[in-house]
Amino acid sequence: AAEGRWECSLAAHEPAAVRGAVGWMRASHGAAKRAAAAQLLSPERVVPVARLCHYLECPPLLEAAVRTLASAVDAANAPSVLLLAHELGEPALERAAVGGILADLDEVEKAEYWLELPPLTRATLRTLRDATARNPLLSAGPHAARGSSASSPRELLAMVREALAEMRERLPDAQLR
Repeated sequence: AAEGRWECSLAAHEPAAVRGAVGWMRASHGAAKRAAAAQLLSPERVVPVARLCHYLECPPLLEAAVRTLASAVDAANAPSVLLLAHELGEPALERAAVGGILADLDEVEKAEYWLELPPLTRATLRTLRDATARNPLLSAGPHAARGSSASSPRELLAMVREALAEMRERLPDAQLR
């Protein structure tokens, strides 16, 4: 590369995604930019666009792609979205995928990409679902009303700590009764 000039290869990326991203970058702000983004974030393009934007370090479009993907997580695509989240290093997308998996694990285990997840990941997801569903501290605590599940072992521990702290606060009142 010449001094002051940056070069990269886009050969590994889908040509339609590259053309669309360049069109988005060249579009003026306002309606033209929004229209270009909407076209890029369509279901058939959003994954290659997310990969391209990660590679090009284009946060605005990558964040929009992550939001689009996170809002579309279902039992059929959650494992592949989790794999993509790991590939891109996107924690928000990972949380959405794990949440989708834990919400309907029995169906997700029938999904096309379930076996593509590493065995340890599959085991951890099963353990998180079971631990969250069967833990009396969580079923009686503040998380029960929201019906939430832990998306990681660390989050599960935080939920247990929070439930214990709440119970500790209520203990003196309960003892007085």
